[in-house]
Amino acid sequence: ADVYLMRAEAKLRKSGDAASALADVNTVRASRTAVGTPAPALSSMNLDLLLRERGFELYWESIRRTDMIRFGKYEGKWTEKTNADVTKRIFPIPQTAVDGASNLPGYLKQNTGY
Repeated sequence: ADVYLMRAEAKLRKSGDAASALADVNTVRASRTAVGTPAPALSSMNLDLLLRERGFELYWESIRRTDMIRFGKYEGKWTEKTNADVTKRIFPIPQTAVDGASNLPGYLKQNTGY
């Protein structure tokens, strides 16, 4: 499913081919038969719908954060996330790592914002 969804994203972003992307996404939707009947086919496709489908299909795969950054949605506010600072996309480097590299000037600098 991930390969189909990656291909659909590439088609949308690279060539704007929404029809082919829609076909890929509907192929994935048709394969979801855990509850007996597959989800109905979509009639249109855009990046917001594709992100939603990636969320449905890859729920337990721990890639939602990466997807949200790539789709430009990570800086939004939801649940208990209230910080929209783009520098928070990158995590801080543990201080022990920075301290351990302190004998090499400039070798390891803390990420901006931390």
